[in-house]
Amino acid sequence: PDSGAIGQPDIPGARAGLYEDTGIVNASVELTWNGVDHVGAGPAACINPDADDFGLGLWYENLLYGGTVVLWALGRQPSDIRIIALQNDAGYHTTGTPVTLRLDVTGDVVKCYRDNELMITETVPAELAGSTIHGLSVDINGMTPRLPDQPCAPVDSYRVSGL
Repeated sequence: PDSGAIGQPDIPGARAGLYEDTGIVNASVELTWNGVDHVGAGPAACINPDADDFGLGLWYENLLYGGTVVLWALGRQPSDIRIIALQNDAGYHTTGTPVTLRLDVTGDVVKCYRDNELMITETVPAELAGSTIHGLSVDINGMTPRLPDQPCAPVDSYRVSGL
């Protein structure tokens, strides 16, 4: 983790990813974020470490427009992060209430779910399509107002399965 400013798309803060080659192309990747503002986590799919987009990440951004489900291209470099799609979900979430996020990838289509409700359907960027590498992503640097070393997701909530 570094001390970069939070809330800046081109500064890494403590964004990180854990991933593995699962051998699964058509995959469902799920993670439950603990719902605590400023300590984010979400599933990641279609990772290609050589691609500028790096992989897809699904997050619930409670502080963005009063609540928004965001599909991110995570970015190999901090400056590569970008929003692929977002769906306003204002008023859905209460701070501290867990939210289960899921990416279902079939071929070149990704469907994004929040608590089992379909929120976004998009095309997987060409350089990520067909990847069997999946995992999770976190954003947990200890810059104010965040405290250091805060949990962001229950360890047993991460799942990858074939579709």
